[in-house]
Amino acid sequence: TNITTTKEKIQQLYDDTDDFTRALLGDFSQIENLVGRSDKFLFKAQTIRNYLSSENVDRIKQDITSLQGKIQKIRDDFSKRQYEQALNARRKHLESLRDIQQVYERLVSQLTNISNSLDSMYSRMMKLKTSEDSLESADSDQVSTELDDLLRDVEQLDTALNKNLSLPE
Repeated sequence: TNITTTKEKIQQLYDDTDDFTRALLGDFSQIENLVGRSDKFLFKAQTIRNYLSSENVDRIKQDITSLQGKIQKIRDDFSKRQYEQALNARRKHLESLRDIQQVYERLVSQLTNISNSLDSMYSRMMKLKTSEDSLESADSDQVSTELDDLLRDVEQLDTALNKNLSLPE
C-alpha cells in the first residue's frame, strides 16, 4: 500500500511540475518499473507466506525424531532402509521449507527497501521541485543514481528468484 501511495504522490508531483523541473526529476517510467516489480515481489511473497502457513514444521520435526527412533530399534535391514529413506525425505522437506523461508525474507526486505527508498525519493524530488536552480542539478543526479541502483538491485533479486525458485508469475 505504501509503495502504491508513494507512486501516486510522485505521479502527482510529475503532473504538477513544469517541463524543466520534470526533466530534472528524471524518467517516471523507472518509478513505474520499480512499482511493477514490487507488485510481482508482493505476489510471490504472499504465495510463499500462504504455502509456509499451510506447512506444519513442528510435525515434520516430530516425524524426524520418530523415524530416527525407529531406525535405532529396528533390526530388519529392508525396513531400516525404508525408514532411512523416509527420514531423508522429511529432512529434505524441512530443508526446502527453510530455503523457501529465506526467499520470503529476501522478498520482504526488498519490498521494505523499495518502500522506504520511494519515500525518500519523493521527499528529495519535492525538495528538487522547490529548491534553487543551483542545487537542482546535483540533487537530480543523486536521485537518478539512487533509482538506477535500486532498479539494479531489484533486477538481480528477480533474476535470482526466477533462476532458483519456480513460482507462479
